[in-house]
Amino acid sequence: MYGRILLVRSIACYNRRREWDQDARDGHMRASKYAIIGLGAIVLVGAYLPFVHVGASSVAFIDLPGAHIGEARIVDLHPAAIIVTFLMILFGILMGIWAHIRQGMARWQAFLAVMCFGAILLRVKAARDYLAADVSLEPGSGQYVLMVAAGGAVLFGLLGLFKPDRELS
Repeated sequence: MYGRILLVRSIACYNRRREWDQDARDGHMRASKYAIIGLGAIVLVGAYLPFVHVGASSVAFIDLPGAHIGEARIVDLHPAAIIVTFLMILFGILMGIWAHIRQGMARWQAFLAVMCFGAILLRVKAARDYLAADVSLEPGSGQYVLMVAAGGAVLFGLLGLFKPDRELS
């Protein structure tokens, strides 16, 4: 008699613990996909903030390919590089939106979001290091916004990669 009661209680406790784990997992991944969407939007806005201050004027990340200081160009960057960067931003945001629509973030979606925002992080870091060689240029707020938001999106993408919401193909 006591064995049956103990067995029923242990099964009920196991099922309740499994439900709590599932609820907690769903909550974390829901926050992960919304964080990827929000941080991606911040990255998109950060691209229009001042990336570099040149005296009294400033240059945004989007204007870097054609920016001049007097006669010299600041960065010898092809305009297609900025277009590719914006496509990566939009594709990373799209992965978060798609996870919201499909009611769960899959590993492949998190992997693509990490790759997109990681590439943006590397591209911004490379531009920042290149511009740091010129002492007349001062860093703008856009550098910090882009670096922090893209880094946060990478971290939340890694969270979604290692703890997926559910296994989707």
